[in-house]
Amino acid sequence: MTSEKILILSYAFPPLKVQMTPIVTKHLEVFTKLGYEVDVVSCDASTFWFGIDNSLSSFASKKVSNLYLVESTFNLSNLLLNKLIFSNTFALKMRQLHSASLKYLKKMDLSKYNAVITFSPFNTVNRVMIDLKKQQPDIPWIAQFSDPWARNPLEKKKIVNLWNAYFEPKAVKAADAIIHCTPYSLDLMLQGNLRKYKNKGYVIPHFFVEELYPKRPKVKNDLITLRFLGTLFDNRNPGSFFKALDLMLSRRPDLKEKISIELIGSVPENMLNINELTSIPPGLIKTMGSVSYIESLELMYDADILLLIEADVHQNVFFPSKLIDYLGANTRILGLVSSGVSKDICEMLKTWHASPSDVVGISHNLEAAIDDVKRHPLFRGYDASIRNQFSVTTAAAHYDAIIKHL
Repeated sequence: MTSEKILILSYAFPPLKVQMTPIVTKHLEVFTKLGYEVDVVSCDASTFWFGIDNSLSSFASKKVSNLYLVESTFNLSNLLLNKLIFSNTFALKMRQLHSASLKYLKKMDLSKYNAVITFSPFNTVNRVMIDLKKQQPDIPWIAQFSDPWARNPLEKKKIVNLWNAYFEPKAVKAADAIIHCTPYSLDLMLQGNLRKYKNKGYVIPHFFVEELYPKRPKVKNDLITLRFLGTLFDNRNPGSFFKALDLMLSRRPDLKEKISIELIGSVPENMLNINELTSIPPGLIKTMGSVSYIESLELMYDADILLLIEADVHQNVFFPSKLIDYLGANTRILGLVSSGVSKDICEMLKTWHASPSDVVGISHNLEAAIDDVKRHPLFRGYDASIRNQFSVTTAAAHYDAIIKHL
């Protein structure tokens, strides 16, 4: 081996605009920091019906040695199965790449790589590696799972759960290392018969990349600006926050002319019906459609308070990458969080948080956060030792140990 190389296999890669794309792209910084040349096998984003986000393309091109794009092969059986199982989701469109990707990888000399690392929503790319490992078992395979799809408590479609329950154990068995972002989700995956593979499991939290944030001073806003960035759906909704805002303004009417709230991203129209909330003046809450990833980081950086709204569940096993993007912006955070890793991090940061269903608690934490901005407009930032736990340097040290072990 003349040089150290890593191969990333992921259909989520710039300029494809899907949730996994920034996570994959930030990993480029990890492996280049460790001194690896990074090759990527992905897909041609223009062949799919997704949005395009070029904001990470320049960053990615500087980190990648070779980018190989697989062309899709589409047929009637794919169309019927995809519509039956995934109903035009990300996994639907990515499934048609399976045969082409497997054929492409078989032609590559994979022996030159220290490891192949996959990022595979709904076990799309994992299926490729499962089949490849049957023929080339010595390929070191690291499977990164951002979410426990087979037991995803937020997934409502039974057929999707059955699909993932079938393929995920095969991936766990075939992979040489399993990466999760939280111990909660790793434990959820390695239940029952999969417990015997616990020695493959590692926890590497989401991390932020300092290079992607603005290098200028933060903007001074005319109004105290609170921003939520992300996607709202089902039981991850702003209803409790709106009620808490209404309650706070009823006792603090002086704040009505001093704050601005922005919801940026995908927000269902039915979640914006706040007519019954009498204290909220028209125009105080504004909505904005989806923005590019880099623009989202700029909006986080320039906010006075960032809102983290999570699903109201008993135990949240998920680790939202958005929380670490918020942390990277070094901006005040107000979290509506259930028990789980997000609450753990909010407590580590000593930032304001309450249960998503605790309207009174949210209202008092909201008031306290706003008053803190009034007292100290220039936020001093979070403790460096805590931020460092979610830095590229820390993530790189974890991956370095795993790759050397393999």
